[in-house]
Amino acid sequence: MKNKFKNFFRGMAKEGKETKEMLFFFKGHFLEKRGSLEEMKKHIIQVKDILRMVFLIPFLVLPGSAIVIPMLFKIARKLKVELRPDSFR
Repeated sequence: MKNKFKNFFRGMAKEGKETKEMLFFFKGHFLEKRGSLEEMKKHIIQVKDILRMVFLIPFLVLPGSAIVIPMLFKIARKLKVELRPDSFR
């Protein structure tokens, strides 16, 4: 159990770092027109990760979320949709 918490916090730290990098990239890209296409693709993946996390927030506050969230992941797996951000795979 301790290892799972460690992995969770490590994943959250990585997502936070990637989000910060993404914000600086987009700021530079839109204001100064700098950055490559490869960097843009990398940061668009990060935007998708953020949207995945935002999608799960309402389910975390609902009563019964311990049952609903695993069911969501199971349904998503059957539909071949990934709900977890890259840092948690």
